[in-house]
Amino acid sequence: MNKKTKPKGKKGIRVIFPILLVLMVLPYVLPLSSSAPIQHTPFENSSFEEIGGFSFHRRLFKSKQFSPKGKIMLVHGLGGSTYSFESSASLLAEEGYHVLLVDLPGFGYSDRKVGYDHAQANRAKDLWRLLNMVDKEFPEELAKLPWHLGGHSMGGGTVAAMAMQQKAASLILIDGALFNKDNVGAYLARIPFLRRWFELTLEHVWISEKRVASVLGSAYGTTPNQEQVEGYYRPLLLPGTARVLMDFVGTSKSEDPEKLKELELPIFALWGKRDTILPLDELTKLQEIRPDVDVHMIEDAGHCPMETHTKEVVDALLQWLTRH
Repeated sequence: MNKKTKPKGKKGIRVIFPILLVLMVLPYVLPLSSSAPIQHTPFENSSFEEIGGFSFHRRLFKSKQFSPKGKIMLVHGLGGSTYSFESSASLLAEEGYHVLLVDLPGFGYSDRKVGYDHAQANRAKDLWRLLNMVDKEFPEELAKLPWHLGGHSMGGGTVAAMAMQQKAASLILIDGALFNKDNVGAYLARIPFLRRWFELTLEHVWISEKRVASVLGSAYGTTPNQEQVEGYYRPLLLPGTARVLMDFVGTSKSEDPEKLKELELPIFALWGKRDTILPLDELTKLQEIRPDVDVHMIEDAGHCPMETHTKEVVDALLQWLTRH
């Protein structure tokens, strides 16, 4: 007589179930850092503002001119920080502008607490609150002037959302990311054990000096020096970074760029012609929405022209600001 064979389906379940159980339990056994308050001011012009229960790191580069020409806020891109605009801000301040740099929550030296909503509309609301705080530090005449809002890459989407909420002097987009991408990660981040695996991978594998150098090389279109690598790498070492980056993945959402049609403000786009991260197609889509956008193309630059071609970016921006 033939022995009865057990159903293959049940055998498969008995094999898969323990593997799945290990995958669901193991990530909670492995170590993962939690956020901790920053105990120092990273730069001489650093300060922190509490907004909605989250700490925002900001740096103010003040003009030494008796009567400043205006106020500019510059917001970094994904993985960046105030370091991204450090050189540009110094040059703009020398030319008579007060320049505010800010780290978005989860980036630079801003808060690493989980739970922040990274939708551009929410960031925009909080940054307007920050600007209102900064204006209280200025003389009345300067405080009354509208802000020029500038942003790089992801930060371009943030300042565009700000311009949609309140009146600004101008909108400055440096290789700006305005259009929503398919966010598959947002769905995966809602599955707790998968989110935990992503956080562990970020903290223990992806956040490394070597990988930062590699990503920067792709963004710059050239090999970054050690100072540039460390400028990006140091903030990523703050405890809790991996956790809040997954908050970003789960909640990031751009505003509809079609709303820019309704805004009566000048827009200036600076773009690296060799940008492979946000290629010229992105600029073309912006021009279709706002045909009046002023464009300055930087021939040999990649995705981060404000770092690799600082003087050209600042000179072009100063010329444009003079006209507007």
